[in-house]
Amino acid sequence: MNLLRENKDIFIFHGPHFKNLSEIEQQKAIGIIGQKALGLLKLNADWTLPYIVVTTTSYQNWLLQTETGDLSVLENHLRKSIVEFVWLTKGLLFKNAIIRSSAKIETFEERGEFDSLVSELDVEHIINKIFTIWTDAKKKLSKRNHLNNELALIIQAYITPLKNGHFSNERRVSRNFNNWVIETYNKTGTIQNKNVTVHKTQLVPTSSKLLCKNINELHTKLKELAILSYDLNKRCHFEWLWNGKELYVLQCDVELEYIGSAPGSDWKLKEKICSIYKLKAFVKEKDSLYKWNKALHVKVFRELGFKVSDIFILENTTIIQKVLNGKNVKSLIDDLDWLTEYPIVIRTSHKQNENLFNLNLPRTETVFNANDALAFIKNRSQEFIDNDLRLDQFSFLIHRFIISKSCALVLSKPNSSKVRIDSSWGFADGLGYNPYDSFELDISSKSSIKKQIRCKKEYLDVDNVGNWILKKAGSAWDWKESLDSEELFEIANMSVQIANKLDSDVIIMFFIGGDQSTIHPKILPWHYSTKEVPKYNQERTLSESVFLIRKIIISNKLDFENFKSKVENNENNAKSTIVLKLDTDLLRNTDFISEIGRFANEKSYYVELIGSILSHVYYILSRENVKVKCTYDFSPNYIKQEFNKLVRDKIPEKITSKGELAVTHKLAPEKLISLLKTKAVEEALELFFETNNKNIIEELADVLEVIRSISKVLGVNFSDLENKADAKRAERGGFEDGVFLEETTEVSLVQNINSKPQKHPITNKKQDYQNKIISSFDELTAPLVPYSSKTVFLKPIYIKDIDKDVILQYSIKGLKIMFKSPNQDYVDPSQLSLFAVAP
Repeated sequence: MNLLRENKDIFIFHGPHFKNLSEIEQQKAIGIIGQKALGLLKLNADWTLPYIVVTTTSYQNWLLQTETGDLSVLENHLRKSIVEFVWLTKGLLFKNAIIRSSAKIETFEERGEFDSLVSELDVEHIINKIFTIWTDAKKKLSKRNHLNNELALIIQAYITPLKNGHFSNERRVSRNFNNWVIETYNKTGTIQNKNVTVHKTQLVPTSSKLLCKNINELHTKLKELAILSYDLNKRCHFEWLWNGKELYVLQCDVELEYIGSAPGSDWKLKEKICSIYKLKAFVKEKDSLYKWNKALHVKVFRELGFKVSDIFILENTTIIQKVLNGKNVKSLIDDLDWLTEYPIVIRTSHKQNENLFNLNLPRTETVFNANDALAFIKNRSQEFIDNDLRLDQFSFLIHRFIISKSCALVLSKPNSSKVRIDSSWGFADGLGYNPYDSFELDISSKSSIKKQIRCKKEYLDVDNVGNWILKKAGSAWDWKESLDSEELFEIANMSVQIANKLDSDVIIMFFIGGDQSTIHPKILPWHYSTKEVPKYNQERTLSESVFLIRKIIISNKLDFENFKSKVENNENNAKSTIVLKLDTDLLRNTDFISEIGRFANEKSYYVELIGSILSHVYYILSRENVKVKCTYDFSPNYIKQEFNKLVRDKIPEKITSKGELAVTHKLAPEKLISLLKTKAVEEALELFFETNNKNIIEELADVLEVIRSISKVLGVNFSDLENKADAKRAERGGFEDGVFLEETTEVSLVQNINSKPQKHPITNKKQDYQNKIISSFDELTAPLVPYSSKTVFLKPIYIKDIDKDVILQYSIKGLKIMFKSPNQDYVDPSQLSLFAVAP
C-alpha cells in the first residue's frame, strides 16, 4: 500500500479497522497523528475499538480558517471521512463515539487536561464536538506557550465500561521493568490499585481478542498486554476499559528513556575562595547587634559546634537611608564588589516579631555583580518602608551561592533519638511539589534505617546562571537514593541536637553539597521552624490514584483564574482535586498558595500534595484548613512488643515522649492487688539476683514502691504498716543479725523441766546451703526460690517414664525446664558442680 508522504494533504487518518487503512512513515507519524494515535498503531486491531484520527493538519487549517471565518473547506474534508466512520461503527452496533486529544507533545501532567467528549454517532454532532475541543485546546496551549504544538484528535467507538483504568510499568510507578500497576475505576466511583509482577517467560503472544468474563481473567488479560513492552524493550502505559466480556485498549504510551545529568551540573562556575577583606558596611552574623530571625538560626548552629556558612548582614540604618535617598555609599559598594567575587544570594529578614514573621520573604536569584545587588537592596528597602516598617526592623543577609547536590527536611523531637527525613535532589523549595525519598532512623541504632525510595522524576535545580529550573532527573538519578547512610546519620545527629537545644519539635532544612565544596560544609543546616511541625491528627488522606486523571493542575495565576471561572460557571466536569505544580517563580509565594487554599476550602475541594508533609506548602494549606490528599505515604513498620504487665504510673508518658505508641488500660482494685503481688515477687527476684551493692539499693527501692502501692490500694496508711513491722520486730526481731536456722529437734518433756529460754548461740559455720530437688515416680518438685543469685543450671535428672533427662535453669526471668535424650552430651554452661538426685 502506498505511503502518504505529503503531510499537508492528510486531514483524516484511518485506523486498522478500515479497508482503506492509511500508512505513514514512522518518523513522520507523530507529527501527523500525535502520541496517543501512534501508540494505538502499535496494538493488534482486535485489542482496540474502531477509530480514525483527525490529523494535526486539520487543526492547523482550523486555526487559519477561524481567522478568516470560512470553515467550509475543512468541514467538507472532515465530513467525508466521518461519514465512513459512522457507517462502520453503526454497522458494528455501536451507539456513541468519543473524541479525545492526541498531541505531538503531551506530558504526563497534561494527560486528561484536554477535553474528551462523548458524541452521538452523527456526523454533524461529531464535527461540533471537534470544534469545541479545538477551541478549548487553543486556550490551554496558549497559556503554556505551546501554540505551535500539533494537535490531532482520535474519534473512536465508545462503549460504557463496567470497569476502566490503567496498566503501567512507567518508571515513575515502577522501579523494576517487570513490576506493573493495575489501577481500576469502578462504576461506584471507587479506585483500586494492585501491584503485579509480569515476567516475559510467562507471556504467550496472542493476536486474538482479549476475552474475559471476571476480574481474575481481566487481570490475566491485562498482563498479556505486557508482551508489547518486552517486544519494544520500552516501558509502557495502557489505558483500558472492560464491558464485562471483553478488554479493550484505549491508549498505549511508550516511555522514552532519558538518562539525565547530575544535580547542579548545569552550573559551570567553579567555587572560589575570595580574597582577604575587611567589611565596612556589612557585619558577619556572629557580630550582629540585633536578633534577625534567619541569623538566629545560624547562631544556634554555631553554638552546637556545627560547621556553617558565613552570613553577611546589612543592618546599618544610616547606610540604608542613604541608599533610599539615591546617594552613592562607597563603603557599601566596596563590600558588594568583594562579596560578588563569587556569585551571591541576597535574602531579607525581620526582627523576631510575631506580627512581622514570614518564612518566604523576598530574596534574589543568583547575583553576579554589585550593581544588581545594590538595586535589589534599594527596591526592597522602599517596599518595606511603604509597608510601614522602620529602618531598624529589616535587614539584608548575603551568602555565597550554594550548589546543592541534594536537600532534606527533617522532623526531630526533643529527648528522642528518632528522626524523620524527607529528601530529594537539588533544592529544598522543590520538596513541597515533587516526589521525594523518606527515611526514619534512630541514631542509637545505626543498623536500623526505615526507608521508602521513590521515583524523583523531577526536582528543583539551577541553570548555568543560577536561576531555578524544574529539572528532569533521568534514569541515572530518578530511583537513586538521594542520601547515603553516612549523610543520613550525620543529618540525624545534628537534628537531634537542635531539637534538644530548642526543647521543641522542629523542622530543619539542610543543603547537602558535593565532596569538592570549599565555601560551604558538605552538610549545611540552613533553617529551622518550630511553628510548621505537622500535626498527626490533621485531616489528610492518601490519594487514591497514581495517575493525574480528573484532577485540576495549577501551575500559575492564569491557571487559577481559569479554574475559578469554571467553578463559578459550573463547568468543572466534576473534578474535585487540585494538584499544585507551581512554576518556579511562584514556589515561595505564600500569598498565592494561601489564596488557593482558601478557595479550595470554601468550595470543598481537596488539594493533592505531591511533596512532603514537612514542607512549607503543607503548613500553609493546613493553616487554611484545606482537606489535603497526599500522593505519597510513609508509615514504617515497627515490631509490636507485647508486655501485658503492671508498670509504674509514668512509664506510658515516657514511652509516648519518645514517639512510641503505648496501649494501656486502668485496672480495677481487685485485679490491681493481684498484679501488685505478682510485681512484688518479680521485684524480689530482681533483688535476689542483684550482686552489686549500689544496685541492690535500687532494687530495694522498687520493692518498697510496690509495698507502698499495695498499702494505698488497700486503704492502709503507710505509717500503720511501719507500726505493724515495728511490732513484729519487737516481738520476733529483725534480720540484720544474720541468724541462720539450721535445724530443730524436739526434746522430751523431762528435759524441759526447769529450763528457761536462752538466746541461741550464733556461729560462723561455713556451709553450702542449697535447696533440694525432689523427684519420684510421678512428679518432680523444685524449690520456688533459687539457691544462687547467678543464672545456673542444675544437673540433669533422669525420669524413666519418659526416658528423658530433665534440666532446670534458674534465672531472673524464671524457671526454665528443658528435656534431652540421655545419650546427648550435656555441657553445664555455669561450670558449677551441683548435686542431682538419682532416679
